[in-house]
Amino acid sequence: MRRLVLPALALCVSTTLPAAAAVTFTEISEQTGMRFEHDPRSLTLEEQNLYGPGVGIEDVNGDGWLDVFFTNGSEVGNRLFLNDGDWTFTDVSAQMGVSNSRGGNGLAFADVNNNGRPDLAIANFYEQPLLQINGGDRYRSNETQYGLVPLLPGSLEFDGSYFPPPESMGVSFGDYDQDGFVDLYIAHYRFQVDVLYRNESGNGFSFVRQIPDAVIDGKDDPFWGFTGVFTDLDDDDDLDLYVANDFGFNFFYENQGPAGDYAFVERARALGILGDGRADEPKAQSMGLAIADYDNDLDLDIYVTNFQLNALYRNDGVDGSTGDLSFTDVAASAGVEFDLNCWGVEFVDLDNDTDLDLILTGGHIFSNIFSQPFDIPDQLYINDGPASGWTFTPANESAGFDAGLFGRGLATGDLDRDGDLDVVTTNNTYYDPTPQDYTQVFTGHSMVFRNDQDTGHNWVNLRLEGRVGDGGVTNRMGIGAKVYLTTTAGVTMMREVHAGTSFMSHPSLEVEFGLGWGDVESVEVKWPGGAMEEFSGIEANRFYRLIEGQGEATPVATALSTFAARPFGRGVLLEWRSAPGVRIVDVAVDRAEARTPERFVRLDDVEVTLRAAGGEVFDPTAVIGRSYRYRLALRLASGDEIQSTVAEVTAGTTPAPRRAEVGQNYPNPFNPSTRIEFSVPRRMHARLVIHDARGRQVRTLVDDVVEPGKLHADWDGLDDTGRPVSSGVYLYSLISDDGTSARRMVLAR
Repeated sequence: MRRLVLPALALCVSTTLPAAAAVTFTEISEQTGMRFEHDPRSLTLEEQNLYGPGVGIEDVNGDGWLDVFFTNGSEVGNRLFLNDGDWTFTDVSAQMGVSNSRGGNGLAFADVNNNGRPDLAIANFYEQPLLQINGGDRYRSNETQYGLVPLLPGSLEFDGSYFPPPESMGVSFGDYDQDGFVDLYIAHYRFQVDVLYRNESGNGFSFVRQIPDAVIDGKDDPFWGFTGVFTDLDDDDDLDLYVANDFGFNFFYENQGPAGDYAFVERARALGILGDGRADEPKAQSMGLAIADYDNDLDLDIYVTNFQLNALYRNDGVDGSTGDLSFTDVAASAGVEFDLNCWGVEFVDLDNDTDLDLILTGGHIFSNIFSQPFDIPDQLYINDGPASGWTFTPANESAGFDAGLFGRGLATGDLDRDGDLDVVTTNNTYYDPTPQDYTQVFTGHSMVFRNDQDTGHNWVNLRLEGRVGDGGVTNRMGIGAKVYLTTTAGVTMMREVHAGTSFMSHPSLEVEFGLGWGDVESVEVKWPGGAMEEFSGIEANRFYRLIEGQGEATPVATALSTFAARPFGRGVLLEWRSAPGVRIVDVAVDRAEARTPERFVRLDDVEVTLRAAGGEVFDPTAVIGRSYRYRLALRLASGDEIQSTVAEVTAGTTPAPRRAEVGQNYPNPFNPSTRIEFSVPRRMHARLVIHDARGRQVRTLVDDVVEPGKLHADWDGLDDTGRPVSSGVYLYSLISDDGTSARRMVLAR
């Protein structure tokens, strides 16, 4: 296989770069294969108002790539999509044993038996909640074994059914009794009160108590629950519960800890986070929750989406006169009150500048109380940081995140492993149930937004791993832990790990910090129960696993950031890039024909070329015109042995390009090196040069006569004198007989 090594000669080109928006999203639902319609035809119009659908992002098969789960109705069914690693996803719902729901609502992932695999809880309309146990190869429904049959006050059991039927909404996991196993909270709507289940050491859940409706203002009417989140709001090392209710006041259940037998006491009014309580008030009818430290003062703040005006409860610390935490609603002064209906919500650092931005889904609801527009756009607010007094600037239109569908669920995660957080949302479909044929009033579908932020800021991605029973006391996925990170620029941030939040949704359990232009100075984890542990060996722009009790960070076994197969000559060329911080020491290649897609055979007559940040292999035995599936078996320097995603290709001769042009480098952003591909249609002289944002030449990679075909050159982040260049945006240009072709790339040290 021919490899290009060319001398570098000087070249000077004057150019400038256009200014880039801080955050830009590209909606790529069709490309991913995850654009499908929500289908609630079994529900009434009123129920369709309330019905999810939710979305969850988590790595369910342990390959280092985040997968996506959607709840849905009985016609379409719940859906699990595995991440193929190239912005395509494969629907594996049937083979993975995903159960369907008549009306799927909220969901959350957690490892209920601490075996290293994320299990799944699903809330439903008119059916008992589901608990699906991850068996590695498929999910198994063990809701009866695990004790999730709801106990309903005053209900009648008849032939195994309950009346009134369950209407479970949001679900959340957290280890409230500190035994190392996550417990489960389920919010119920209308006919039932909320329920707390205790995890009996991974052997099932026992019904502990129905969380009582609080008696507020002399009323004990049912409070219709939407979203609950386990959180250590008062920072006393045990998990409390905050609950957003549709009708009635919101709840804060304070955990009394081991001295109080982990009982919950409702204290929302005492802390000033009660909400308005009545439907005719502007900050009532709460839907979604985001709990995080948006102002970097190392305590937790609360954002609540409401039917009219949203609330941002800033944590002001302990009030000296009362001894209680004190909160102030600063939504209006911070610029995030918004006067139309919102649902899903998350605090996330979308531009990696060290402070948390705010992203929400907007969605119409049919109401005889208030009138609202039919198309309520999704909202994005960029945090302006301490210099502004922690205010936010609306950016949904400029960022391309302003869909006006019937938004509901929202979840975030780094789906393409490029260091920034992508977004998945769900939208309601409405049917008029009066006609016999169920006339569709509005079509809602899932949406996938790729984060194309181009700031060049640094980042770090951390996944926690508790070791209960193996020298530790924390649940396997580290739910409830707090992570404190200080940058070399002196900024300290805190994140808390939540399982189930937003609205009916589950953002990834990974903890990502934007670092701005800084690097990592220190990282400390406060494990559930209060034990502090400092971790070393953490650098910017890397993925790590933080294992309880080890103190030294371990690179996450995400071996590849890209893997692709393409026709090349009279065969197939496989190319890959290593994920940041991962060193591959051996690669084997498996191939299957498309007609027998699961029958992989190890290829022994191919030569694998490994490089510092990637590699390639040419398969000369592929038959032209025949379709193949390839995967890699990878052995890492850490000792891990993992498998890549699958790449599909039809073998054939490589068509000659029409003109000389340069492709997008990968990975991008990159550190320490990246590959630049370019194509030439005939034998010609070509120059490939790099310039900084001010137009100054940095490096000449190619300056020679090249043969026709698809070629590449690697850049190691050094200039022509061999010195490292700084982080930032760079322009690379291919200058040839066909003119100049140029693109941008980002070096993130």
